[in-house]
Amino acid sequence: MLPSMPDQLQRSQLSPAVRAAHLGWAVASVVATFAGAALIGIACGLITKSGSWVAFGIAVGGAIFGLGTVWYGFSRRLGWSWRDAGFVKAKHSLWHLLWWIPLAILGSGAATGAVNALLGSEPAGNNLSAGLKISPAATIMVVLSTALVIPLVEEVAFRRVLLDWLQNSMPAWAAALITIAVFALAHGIPAVMLYIAFFGTFLVLARLWFKTLTAPLCIHIANNTVVAITALAGLSG
Repeated sequence: MLPSMPDQLQRSQLSPAVRAAHLGWAVASVVATFAGAALIGIACGLITKSGSWVAFGIAVGGAIFGLGTVWYGFSRRLGWSWRDAGFVKAKHSLWHLLWWIPLAILGSGAATGAVNALLGSEPAGNNLSAGLKISPAATIMVVLSTALVIPLVEEVAFRRVLLDWLQNSMPAWAAALITIAVFALAHGIPAVMLYIAFFGTFLVLARLWFKTLTAPLCIHIANNTVVAITALAGLSG
């Protein structure tokens, strides 16, 4: 069954405590992800004149810049270990992810579809459906960047640092709502923000219920893998 909201939305911070320096590096990681995506994407476009290689540059550039900033800031400068980053033993068995993952993905999709139907909005399209005309190796790099690296950067920045930093000065439910809103807005594309808001809700609840960053990271990886595979399947169809 779903975790009860009152029980889970209690102060649930991981150790060590998050300070301003951690928040600064979290912001830097997100900014670096966007900067890397823009810089490498533009460079690939100028060099190849190909939209497919622009997509490659956006995915891989964002992943490299974002992960590099997370590693340098949290590991090298602040001395965090994997455990400090939130990858600790879960309070509940990770076997629960067998139902959390489909619930998060399908539930977010269904909720988004319902709201779009009520508002008469068109669902977001798949920008990759036109085709990625790049090498198999480059395609694998895009999938790995999208499905593995970007989720890691975002989970550390949002569900570990931002969520815990906000809990220093407000109740967990308020910190959760702000984290969900910031996560959705950070994606910057109005057509997908609604889905991201619903999905981000599941990620926050997973962090609070499992009391580890491992659970929301696994859910996030599963979601992005489904997106990547669906996109690639559309290319070959």
